[in-house]
Amino acid sequence: MSEYHLFEPYTLTSFDHAFPPAFYHFVALSFAIQNPQDAIPTLESAILRVINELPFLAGEVGPCLDAKRRNVMRVQPSLPATHKIPIVQVHEHPQFVLSSISTLGKETSAGQHHACCVDSSEAIVPKFDYSSIPAPVFRAQINILADGIVLCLAVNHMVIDGTGTGALLDLLATACRAGEDSVNYLRQCDAIQKSTRRYLQDLETQGQLPDGVESGDDPTQGAGDIFEPGKSYANHILVFSDKHIKEIKNQCNAILAEMFPAASTGTANPETIVRDQRSLVSSNDVLTALLWISINQVRSEPTQPRKQSFVSVPVNARTRFFPSLPDNYLGNAVVISESKLALSELQCLNKDGHVGEISTQEIRLLSLLAHRIRSNITTVQDDSLRVSLCRAHHVSDWEMLLARPGDVVVSSLRSWNSYSLDFGPILGAITALELVPTFAIEGECIIKPCRGDSSENGIWEVMVTLKSQHMHALRETQLMRSVLRCDYPVEVYRAS
Repeated sequence: MSEYHLFEPYTLTSFDHAFPPAFYHFVALSFAIQNPQDAIPTLESAILRVINELPFLAGEVGPCLDAKRRNVMRVQPSLPATHKIPIVQVHEHPQFVLSSISTLGKETSAGQHHACCVDSSEAIVPKFDYSSIPAPVFRAQINILADGIVLCLAVNHMVIDGTGTGALLDLLATACRAGEDSVNYLRQCDAIQKSTRRYLQDLETQGQLPDGVESGDDPTQGAGDIFEPGKSYANHILVFSDKHIKEIKNQCNAILAEMFPAASTGTANPETIVRDQRSLVSSNDVLTALLWISINQVRSEPTQPRKQSFVSVPVNARTRFFPSLPDNYLGNAVVISESKLALSELQCLNKDGHVGEISTQEIRLLSLLAHRIRSNITTVQDDSLRVSLCRAHHVSDWEMLLARPGDVVVSSLRSWNSYSLDFGPILGAITALELVPTFAIEGECIIKPCRGDSSENGIWEVMVTLKSQHMHALRETQLMRSVLRCDYPVEVYRAS
């Protein structure tokens, strides 16, 4: 199969322009295989088969020179400079073995901290200039370790969002498992990409702005320059018990039922049916609020006092359109929901509680902030999405569409089904999935895909990026000490 792929260039949607043209996800999939070399042909042929049928993955992001607006980008077939970068690279690292600390067992004690790992992850990521434009859409590197394989994918966020990356992993698993029998399915997926892009672009150009809504030139109040690769940040995985998070959620919902009695029926308890959907909070909302509070507790700087904090929560808009967008649409369909915290609200917290217990003040504040987060998320609906797309069409400079996240960002990939994917008889299922923090943002928290520990107990794993001194202080806060099961640095491999 040839690595050179021709396809009709296409203009990226206004949703895509929320991200810079050279901003990447790096996802590392680990496979424990007795004879790693045996799996290389399967992986290589599967990746090239997916790209053969979805050829835009072999393309690059570059300027759309004939656009009527400034700074509009498109996906186009690769120019010679980009084409020289192999789509799939294979590297051998016999001195490394797969990481073991991400396989958590019930012997892990609450609040346990693992020693710093030897892994910088630089060896396993695809090699190219991440800052150059035109920028590749997708590249892969197959890493052969002493005891298995690490497949690391570089995915351009301007073309494919987090949910899309999860769907891409599903396509790769199908191509590995089904071989040539996957071609028809992959072709159907490519047709879905084209039709969904056309649909979104039609909404941009054919939509009508409601009365009173201005077609302003600044829908995001200017773009923040925060999409820079992290250089001196600490990146740790925080692990929480699913059972414990659910217990906190139930306590929060009980408090909210008392605070908003008009929104509930019957007695105030966690199982009460609530008419107003905004007054119910999920485990995801509670964990987001917990991270938001804890990070702000350790960020206080006497010389640079702050009065407020904003948490940004990327919301998957696929199911919020009517009709819904396809689940396997790879392109960006994400809206940033923002909530505000006055730092004076943290003054209700005290240090008098017992370790291992969440105080009454903490539960009440968690309830309020989780409700605030959920209320803002529920405003992302079909009508507001259509207005957003239509407004973007009237913006003269699409660089102004670049997202401007808050000082805390909490993204969730928990819906990915990565750990249940079957990559076929040779590769099997993945043993670990890590998000390589090459482009990590300070204050960013990414909730990892759902899985259980070695005893099949449910857990929540969150990759958090902070300054080193803040990371150490974070796990020592009373709230975090009450709920944190353990934490460890991001590690994909280690010295054998």
